[in-house]
Amino acid sequence: CAFVLLLAWNWRLIYEFALASSGFWYFIDDDPARFLMSYSWGRDPYFITWDGIWQGGTFYLHGAAMRAVRDQMVASKLVSAFYSLLPLLGVFVFTQGLYRNRQLSLAAVLFTAPLWLHLLLGSGTLAEMPVVGFMLTGVGLLLMSTYAEPKRGKRLQMLAALSLAGATTFHMTAWMMLIPILVITMGYALRKETPDGFGLRRWLLFAIIACSYCVAWTVAGWVKFGDPVRIFHDYGKL
Repeated sequence: CAFVLLLAWNWRLIYEFALASSGFWYFIDDDPARFLMSYSWGRDPYFITWDGIWQGGTFYLHGAAMRAVRDQMVASKLVSAFYSLLPLLGVFVFTQGLYRNRQLSLAAVLFTAPLWLHLLLGSGTLAEMPVVGFMLTGVGLLLMSTYAEPKRGKRLQMLAALSLAGATTFHMTAWMMLIPILVITMGYALRKETPDGFGLRRWLLFAIIACSYCVAWTVAGWVKFGDPVRIFHDYGKL
């Protein structure tokens, strides 16, 4: 499994190197804006952005790399190269959760590795790749937990919650996707008997972990702007 994931990742890295060598720098206008905000974070770290709309995951990672590596562009590209591994891992875990077939999961990884649009999105500071990777991984782990033995299933569910929380640090679209996931899992938890022991109490712990960044960000926006819903109103105006 590790060999196939690394093979697919190297395939993507070669394409990204070819893009960079041809003069490609960014995909859409958000990309240079995110680069500059990451540079700002590297010089003066912060939790919540100046407007509360741009979730901080991108800036935390790229900004930290820019603090560690003298060449900011190289630092950002190194993080972007790592981004490309996340959706590949997510595809594997999600397919494994659906079909419980390792060969099919590995074939899905190799099939999705050369998708051109994802290569473009994964070559800059855009948030799409980590969102896709963490969301697929989280849902895949949830699916795997439904047929795992109870103790292992509980660990998988907590890892799934952490993965979904990771996705919410990068973009508010992950917040939107998290809502139906929580509704569906609550319906599953309300069943009288589940083979993995996923009851309402465990769902509540799962929801708290998965929503932890959303809550922290909203509270920080409330403190910063004096209005708990301002960031949502401003986001709707974009």
